[in-house]
Amino acid sequence: QNGKEIDRVVGMRARVMKDYIRKVGSQTRALGLSITDYLTFYENTPINPDLIKKFKNYPNLNRFGIPHISRENQEGSGPDAGTLTAVGSVHKLNPTLLKEIEAALNLRGQFESLTEKQSEVVWAYYLSERKFLYITPKFKDENYYFTDDLYAEPYWTQANPIANPAGRQIITDLYEDIAGKGLMISVSEPVYVKGKFMGVAAIDIGLDAMQRILESGDCIGRSMLIDENGKIVAKPDNFALNDRLPSSVFSSILESKKSFFLQKGSFW
Repeated sequence: QNGKEIDRVVGMRARVMKDYIRKVGSQTRALGLSITDYLTFYENTPINPDLIKKFKNYPNLNRFGIPHISRENQEGSGPDAGTLTAVGSVHKLNPTLLKEIEAALNLRGQFESLTEKQSEVVWAYYLSERKFLYITPKFKDENYYFTDDLYAEPYWTQANPIANPAGRQIITDLYEDIAGKGLMISVSEPVYVKGKFMGVAAIDIGLDAMQRILESGDCIGRSMLIDENGKIVAKPDNFALNDRLPSSVFSSILESKKSFFLQKGSFW
């Protein structure tokens, strides 16, 4: 294969990856704006009384939630149903918390379409600073309840106001999913209402989806996705979390005006 053909295939992979991540970014932004708009427009409307009836209480754990959430015309046990889990008791519910839960559940149709069977999306969710999580698809573990560990993951630590005071959308570092679905990145949208940080709306993309894009087309060599610090985000063969390109290779990529250069015994 000549250099032009390799350029063409690698260029195509780069465009597909860019378009894919941009599309997920737009979808995530739509989720965040939906929450903001709902809380702005319906701030003073009464809570739907049917909402409270759906809650299941777990008094021994100081938790409540809705184990299976799906649209009215579907069985609650469908594969794309979601889960809501929250800290507290159904007998002591703050109206502003209820209104935020109502706003999150309003994402149900978007969540289900994002995570339906053929989708590349691993999870779609809203995590509130008020200690509740609404996530689709629902967890396989029926006994999963909200824990503060959720706030230790990159979709939160890299997007919250301390790390991200400008409130920009964040594409996280690669990390290991706490629910066991392997390596992934999150596109995380901080949600603000009248200047107050509420939580994050996020979509998770699995490593396998990125690998498929990197293997599309036919050319010699391998393509990999690296972040702005030289850390490997995805490549077709095995690699470890936090693996990096050699610094000499990474700096040559940043500086190189040519399509190819020889470094450490390989063409890049």
